[in-house]
Order: sequence, then C-alpha cells, then structure tokens
Amino acid sequence: MGAVIGPSVPPYGVAVPVAGARPPAPRASQLGWVGGWLAGVVLIVVGTFLPWLYSGSVGKNSYQLAGVGQRRLELPAWADALLVGWPLLGPALAVLAALLALRLRRTVAWISMVLALVAGILALLVLVGTSRMDVSFLSAAYAGPLVTAVGALVVVVAAVGLLRLPRPYPS
Repeated sequence: MGAVIGPSVPPYGVAVPVAGARPPAPRASQLGWVGGWLAGVVLIVVGTFLPWLYSGSVGKNSYQLAGVGQRRLELPAWADALLVGWPLLGPALAVLAALLALRLRRTVAWISMVLALVAGILALLVLVGTSRMDVSFLSAAYAGPLVTAVGALVVVVAAVGLLRLPRPYPS
C-alpha cells in the first residue's frame, strides 16, 4: 500500500460541513411541514381562548377553567402542576416557533409533540366530560376543546413530518 499524497478528499456526493457555512436552503417539503406546524400551533392557541364551558350564558375559556380548577378542586400534584402550567402553553409554543426560525426543527418537533399531546388529551377529556354533564347551570361548549384538539393533531402530524426529513448534514 502506498502513502496518501495530498489532502484526503471525501467520496463524491458527501456533504461535509465547513466552519461558518450556512445550511442548505429549505426544500418545499420542509416548508410544507413547517407551514402545517405553524397552522396547528395557531389552532391550539386560538382554541384555548374560545369557550370551553358555558356557565349560564357566559362562556369560559380554558384559562378561566384552569383557574377555577386550581382554586376549587383537590387534585393530585401532577394535575395541579398541569393547571399551573397551562397559561404557559402559548408562550412555550411561541418560543418553539422562534427556535424553528433558527432551524432547530428536530428539537422543536420533539418538544411540540409533547406539548400538543398534553393539550390534545386535555381538550378531549374536557369534550367527553362536558358532554356527559347533567347540571342545569353548566353546559358544554364544543368550539374551544375541538379547535384545540384538531390543532394538537395537526402539530403532532407536522412534527412527525419534520422528524422524517433528512438532516441538513450527515451525522
């Protein structure tokens, strides 16, 4: 075997990151998943402000219900922590959108999947729970939990799509 003369050259077609180099421009498929993710996030946030329950003729959104749940219900520690953290859902999704703009799509996908699953499961629990209520002064409001659940589903699907995209540089 002979000695290698000159710098070693990677095989043809292999992308090698160079210090200070910019990642390649986003592809159309990546922009589609990002757009779907953003649409799902908007649906989740809008859904949290829509009515989740009617008390008489007054609609109560998810933040008002979380406050009532904290004050009036004896909940296990994990459920109380969920209600305390519920108002931070919108800001957390906004931070994830900023991280997505910085092209940290895999991090955003994993974290947003967890947040969307929590929001979606909670919305479905409220949908099921309020549909079975038999109280004269409380009635179900389907708009808020339904929009939130659909948004959560869209975010989870888009996050899986973002995770399936090839990495900009090989590992």
